[in-house]
Amino acid sequence: MDKRSVEKYMPLADDAIKAVLGGKDLEKTYRSKLSAFGAAVIMSGLLPAVAYYEKNEEKIIRLLEYMYQNDPDRKEKSEGNLFGIIKDVDDKKEDTLKEDIIHYSISLKLVMNLYI
Repeated sequence: MDKRSVEKYMPLADDAIKAVLGGKDLEKTYRSKLSAFGAAVIMSGLLPAVAYYEKNEEKIIRLLEYMYQNDPDRKEKSEGNLFGIIKDVDDKKEDTLKEDIIHYSISLKLVMNLYI
């Protein structure tokens, strides 16, 4: 984990929480679900983790999608769902995408501490 990258994404995480969840009355389970997401990515891979969360924890995926699509550092913008974006990414960019998504999830978890 790169602390500077995580800190850099914290304003974007705040925007995502406000846009996707309304920024109020957040469930306390979101933090633990985000923690589990990072572990799932590391243990099973990015695509299987996103596929599981897409089916079972849709709001977590919507938060990550918002951050991906609104990341000011991302040169090429992609619309659509996160699963489709990951599925279509080439092997050279997959590791960078995986790292970014893990940073997004950590940033979201840290920002949620302010809401809960």
